[in-house]
This record gives sequence, C-alpha cells and structure tokens, in this order.
Amino acid sequence: MSRLPVEPLGPNADDLRSVVANGRVGVVFQPIVDVRRSVVVGYEALGRIADDERGRDITDWLSLAHAIGEGASFEALLVAAALEARESLPPNCFLSVNATPTALVSSELRSLLAGESDLRGLMIEITEQEREPDTAALAEACERFRTAGAMIAVDDLGAGFAGLNRLHQLRPQLLKFDRQLIENVDHDAAKRIVIETIGLAADRLDAWVLAEGIERSDELAAVARLGVPLAQGKFLGGPEPDWSDLTPQADATLRSVEAARTHPNLGPLIERAGWVGVPGDPLPAELEHGDIHVLCDDTMRPLGVAVDGGLPFVVQRCDPAGVDDSPQQVLARMMARPPTTRYSPVVVIDPAGRYLGVVKVDRLIATVLEAS
Repeated sequence: MSRLPVEPLGPNADDLRSVVANGRVGVVFQPIVDVRRSVVVGYEALGRIADDERGRDITDWLSLAHAIGEGASFEALLVAAALEARESLPPNCFLSVNATPTALVSSELRSLLAGESDLRGLMIEITEQEREPDTAALAEACERFRTAGAMIAVDDLGAGFAGLNRLHQLRPQLLKFDRQLIENVDHDAAKRIVIETIGLAADRLDAWVLAEGIERSDELAAVARLGVPLAQGKFLGGPEPDWSDLTPQADATLRSVEAARTHPNLGPLIERAGWVGVPGDPLPAELEHGDIHVLCDDTMRPLGVAVDGGLPFVVQRCDPAGVDDSPQQVLARMMARPPTTRYSPVVVIDPAGRYLGVVKVDRLIATVLEAS
C-alpha cells in the first residue's frame, strides 16, 4: 500500500529556543538594483536558520516566535545579525532590514538601534503581520528612526495592512510592490496601470518604488519600461551569504531596455496576440471583445489580422511594421490607412520578416505623445 507524503512539521518552541541558544540565527543578502543605471545600490537582509535539516522557511520561525510572545526579541536577533555585516557593505549601497509593526514599536529593537552611532544608509522595511497594528505608535517609531537617519519602507504594498490608506500616516521613503502585482506584469495591462498609478502617488509622497520578486527577463523589462526605479528578485540576484552582484542576464535586459529608450523602436510596445496560427489550423468562430488574432504562413510571416469582436472571424490583410521602426513612423503610416482599418493593431515582424507580436493603437499614440 502506498503512503501519502508526510508534510514536514513546523518548528516548535523548543526548536526555536535551541537555534537561538546555539547561535544558528543568521541572514543572507539579496541585491537591490537601480534599473536605469543597471547597478546594485542596496541589499536586503533575509533571515535564515543555519543547518535546518527540514529546510523550514524563516516565516515559520517568525510566526512561532510571535505566537509564543518572543517575536520582537527574535526579530531583533535577525536585525543584529544584519548589522554585524554592515561595516563590509560595498560603497554607495544601503542595507535593508525587515521588522513587523510589533517589533518596530518594541523596546528590543529600539535598544538595538540606539546602540548604532549612525543609522544613515539603513532602511527598515515594515512587513506584514496578522493583527491590526497600533498606527499611532507605529508612526511615532517610524519618525524616531527616520530622525536618527534611517529610511522607512513599506513591504508588500497591496497586501494586508500595507495598503494605501496607511501611507499618509507612515510617510515611507520606499514602497515595495508585492510579488503578486509583479508576476506576469508583461502580460497584464491592468497590473501595469496599477503600478503607474501607485508610482504617481509615490512621487507626490516624495517616495521611491521598488518591484520585488522579479523572476523573468520580460517581467524586468516591463517594470523598467514603466519607469520603476528599483528592482529586486531571483532574476537579478538571489540571496547569498556575501554581497553578490547583478546577474549578467539581468544586466543585458536592462541595457537593452535603456538602448530602446535612447533609440526608440516598437520593441517595448509589443504584446502577444490572443491567437496566432497558420492556414489549416482551426479558427475561432468569433472574436471576444479585445481579442487580436493573427494568421501567418508556414514560415511565420504574417498574412492577416482579425480584430472585430462583433463579427464572425474575418481576416483582414495586414501591413506589418518592422520592430526597429520608430513609433512616429508607424503612426504616420497608420493615419494613411483606409478609415475602416486605420485603428487596427499593428502586426510587428523581426528583420527576417517573421511574426513577433502586435502593438495596440492606444499604446502607440501614447508613446508618440510622451515623446513630443
């Protein structure tokens, strides 16, 4: 008889007190990157438990510590481990540490940071916890640490307590987008709109924004094109015991986006069509609202496009644009189209004439207006 897999048990109070007593509480460091300059400008200290054979996540240990009333002291241990490495921090970089609202207002963290002669170059990220925090006490603690030179960040913006309604009370200098907002942002126009909107709000609050949890090149390119100034995630560099540099893959992505910004082409505007096929493939009977369908030949050279959601599937002949064409050139050609197809999306091809994607008219017009 086969047995069901046994889920690993979470840590218990004895486990926690053992790792503390044996000095097994430590941190690793994940790089934070300046998107426009493609350089590391900071590191986030992330808690780890050394030699944990079950590989339990640090959040399990934090939850246990808070459940047994030792959360603030355990978090202070993690911050202390990060501060020990502060002297070797690379030049022109800041160090970011995490603290729940409970720890931030605690005497343990206050006493620890009071022992530091200068808090400049230190960022304190306020992370989520289940219970509603005392906002007045939290705001007072933020102001106290900010006056001492520290920067304040709100982690996982859009999740739980870290909502927009708290920002005017805490006045953070940095807002971190939750991973759920960044995941597949290159495919989701609604997420891009939210990021742009929050970015405008951050400007009004004199704060920066950071996209965390980036795991793919296209996600990084999307947030770079949106003008997000800081980024973090496995694609840019994972947590390491030492100060790691930006990955070559991320560097190449950021330099490509910057080159496109300097020499504008259609690349940053390209999106996927809802359906791409060749003659003989089964065709959808009708289009859904907003769908774009592209028909290609066997070598993936575009033959036509269908865009009218109110009619049965009808392919119109398309006039593809090259990926290296400028938005201004393409918009001028669109205005010369017949009125019936003038505002149809642009099908984009690579230098060999193969299909790459489509550009919607609203994005093309907005790009030209921004550049004018």
